[in-house]
Amino acid sequence: PTANSDEAKENEGSSISGHFGFITIYVVPLVHVDMVKVSVKLKSGLKENIIRSLDHLVGSWLISRRVGAHFVRNLAMQADLICQSLLEDKLGLVLNIEDRSGRIHEMDRHLKSESRR
Repeated sequence: PTANSDEAKENEGSSISGHFGFITIYVVPLVHVDMVKVSVKLKSGLKENIIRSLDHLVGSWLISRRVGAHFVRNLAMQADLICQSLLEDKLGLVLNIEDRSGRIHEMDRHLKSESRR
């Protein structure tokens, strides 16, 4: 057995993964350093426009454990937002973010007009 296979066995039970829309994020804590390996892979069989939209998120990074959770959370939020926009655009729906932003601006205008009275 090589050192790499020994390390793989040590990490075998400690890795986690999560599916976010069309991507899967894998997090593998490294044994001998205070880092995690974060990898992002696309699901197979996606259309070309979806691949182009998510391609910048695909890859692997070595991240300090101290900021690993923050990094993965931001990555998952970006992926989720892109996937939602692709799905909602395909269905002809307005993004929830756009709707909320419009409501916030409308409420702001209303409050400003109320305060002038």
